[in-house]
Amino acid sequence: MPSIIKMDTLVSKTDDAEATEKIVSVPVPEKKMVIEDFFKLGWYTAIICAMYQFFILSQLGNMVFMTFGGLVPKIESCGHQNFTTLGWDQKQVCAYLKNNTDCVPVAKGAFESVNIEWNYLCEDRLKIKTSISVQMIGVIFGSIVGGQLSDLYGRRKILLWAIIFCAAFVVASSFSTEIISLTATRTFVGFFNGMTISIIAVFIIENVPKNDRVWINNVITWSPNTIIFAIVAYFAHEWRILARSTAALTIPAILLCYFVCESVRWLVQKGRIQDAQDAVKKIFGINRRTYNEQEVKELLEAEFSKNSSSAGSAAKKYSFYHLYSTWTFASYSATLHITFFIASLAQYGILFNLEKLSGSVYTNMILMGSLRYLMNIAIAILDPRIPKLGRRTILIMFVLAITASCGFISFVLIFNLKEEFGLVVRILQISCVALTSQLYIIGGICSSELFPTPVRNLSYSALQFFSRIGVVLAPYLFYLGSFHDSAPYLTLAVITLVTAASFYKFIPETKGKPLNEQMPSEEDYIFGAKKAGGLTDSDVTEKMVAKE
Repeated sequence: MPSIIKMDTLVSKTDDAEATEKIVSVPVPEKKMVIEDFFKLGWYTAIICAMYQFFILSQLGNMVFMTFGGLVPKIESCGHQNFTTLGWDQKQVCAYLKNNTDCVPVAKGAFESVNIEWNYLCEDRLKIKTSISVQMIGVIFGSIVGGQLSDLYGRRKILLWAIIFCAAFVVASSFSTEIISLTATRTFVGFFNGMTISIIAVFIIENVPKNDRVWINNVITWSPNTIIFAIVAYFAHEWRILARSTAALTIPAILLCYFVCESVRWLVQKGRIQDAQDAVKKIFGINRRTYNEQEVKELLEAEFSKNSSSAGSAAKKYSFYHLYSTWTFASYSATLHITFFIASLAQYGILFNLEKLSGSVYTNMILMGSLRYLMNIAIAILDPRIPKLGRRTILIMFVLAITASCGFISFVLIFNLKEEFGLVVRILQISCVALTSQLYIIGGICSSELFPTPVRNLSYSALQFFSRIGVVLAPYLFYLGSFHDSAPYLTLAVITLVTAASFYKFIPETKGKPLNEQMPSEEDYIFGAKKAGGLTDSDVTEKMVAKE
């Protein structure tokens, strides 16, 4: 039934000046339910967020495990020679050991790493850096496979199997007795961890209200979990115990993933209307909302019909090619891929070379996590209160902050001012890692909001692919220092500046816009057959910039 509202009272004057009031009633149609209305803040959101938290803790633990597991110790002495008393740095120590092979070096570190147990010191420590890079290659392939499988067989199903296998290989890695077996098992850990990373963010965005995506992704993120993992590492104090502790922390994520529903959007896109109805009914039941079966069914069928009529989304299988199929998609993809690559190169380049930073490894990790979290909370608070503070503005601000930080560090190192600005340099090094957080969060949200449902997870998987290329190269970032100490930071300053300019040029604002559900028409593809129908490339752009 349409609702009735009372309009302004109209006064008409008759000849005898009598005023007669007439009340005009105009029917107003009720607001039609859309798929976004299924997701309101409630108990189901809390369950989704709890699952997200444990997934992130597991993912972060597996990604930064070698920060502790491969931590380079300090060589204190060798035979009668005490390097600490002499005040030698590690370069001088390694030069001495290269020419004196008669003594056995004594190394001590804040964490009982692989380097200490297997005696990987000086030149041999490069083997650990190489092992880390190989492990990250596993993450690259996992990101690709995870996105493709989740679009074919479902987000939840692939998430569940991936995290189970990930935990199993983490346990297996703790029994390694040499570098080859460790690298092999940790590469499988990286593969399955990469699968979960490429899926979870999209799964969360598809299951939470659109106006709550930014604050949820800023409150539940890697930042606070960096602090948690640093504390776990402190008490574990040994790499085998840390690996088993990481596996144990995965158990809640597995249980919660088993309980939640498959993505309603994915089910509709695949034409599984009955399964989608069951999922919506379960969500409504947990949130204690009234469930209207007929209304939900009609909406889901209408959504499926709309998607099917757009380039045959339900029947057609999409690949990474489609992320570059139109000029608009190509500009989105290239810019976001560069953003994630730079974020990982900067973050992991510093994390995997924490021995280059002054201070305790635990303190530095906690400071990084704390600063990241403070920034995330600030964005979470400001985002809903300042409508003009959009996704693009936030990301560009943070990228330019990294540019400025790396630029200043380069200046200090070029002019040999480290003694005067030593504390400032350490703060800026930690800040560079902290600032990358918003590149991942906002970049991921933009990807999910710009690309349609059929390729949304593929888009995020591609981001993870380029992110992991950055991670693979990250251990070697500071080897640029062989040319000059400033080279790693000068490199980061230049490429982050280019990234900021690209984001400004090619990425439209997506804040407050509904998720795109339709693919562009093949007639607008850069290469391929020209066919009429569907959503054109220009329509996609207009949809992003238009007001909801």
